[in-house]
Amino acid sequence: EDRFDWRVEPAKPHLKTPKPEIRYDFKQASEKIAEGIVYYHQNKCYWPEGYDVIEAELQFNLPWPGRDEWLRHGTIDLVLRDTTNGQLILVDHKTSKGPKKESDYSAAKSPQAAYYLHAAQLMHRILDPGDLPLRFVYDVLALTHGKTPTFMRFDQNRTPEQIEAVQQQAEDIITIIEAGGPFLPNTSSFLCSEMYCDFWDICPYGSTLKGQ
Repeated sequence: EDRFDWRVEPAKPHLKTPKPEIRYDFKQASEKIAEGIVYYHQNKCYWPEGYDVIEAELQFNLPWPGRDEWLRHGTIDLVLRDTTNGQLILVDHKTSKGPKKESDYSAAKSPQAAYYLHAAQLMHRILDPGDLPLRFVYDVLALTHGKTPTFMRFDQNRTPEQIEAVQQQAEDIITIIEAGGPFLPNTSSFLCSEMYCDFWDICPYGSTLKGQ
């Protein structure tokens, strides 16, 4: 607690209207999280009747064909079954610093949905979707500074071709890691910022390309 530091927003002195840095201490952060939890329940953002909980925090460690030392690993936050048609739904819980759009979680911006859908297709212990395709949903709770929390639910299903493309991306990353590089940063990612990246001060790409 004495070392807690939650940087909500980095300073933005380069803007036409400069913005100061915003940091939360432990008390401020815990109060903001509690505010979000209260909002979630008061507004009944949880899934309604008609959806059975099959698994929560479902971890998977699946072998990678032809690469014995590698595993497909992850945790699916929630698995539901629609009682009206038997369809299985994979739910990923997110928090954000502000309202999001459905496009923020598109196939072009995030490989997660395709990666998890593929893993679920490989698991037969509890997952038996029958004739209906698996459904993937993001449940997003926005904890906006100085504002009331908001909740968004986005369907983000993927085509077989998109799922296959993400598997190929992962295979390519494995090959690069095994070769020892080169490793190029993804400067289009929101993680490429002083707020999230520990190498921001020495990386020649992020601050240069983003004009900061």
